[in-house]
Amino acid sequence: MLSKEEHIARLIFLHMQEMTDDTQEKELNEWRSASPRHEELFQRMLSHEYMEKSISRFVKTKEEEEKGWQKLRLKNRQLKRKSRCLTSTLRK
Repeated sequence: MLSKEEHIARLIFLHMQEMTDDTQEKELNEWRSASPRHEELFQRMLSHEYMEKSISRFVKTKEEEEKGWQKLRLKNRQLKRKSRCLTSTLRK
């Protein structure tokens, strides 16, 4: 079962996709009317800026992707060095 927050998030997602039925739309409108903070959150989530920022976390440029791989390779080398050092220490 979804929490209240997850349920509202789902309704907002459906609203953005224009997939809400009348009952869902009514529930969403009631939630929005219940608090100025709810309406503010709703409007923020619908803004292009918010959408672009949210999507950019998942969509990377080739440069960003390569930097990520470089970080991963570096971390892997560091772990290998630590492992070799620990292994040689334990053998003594």
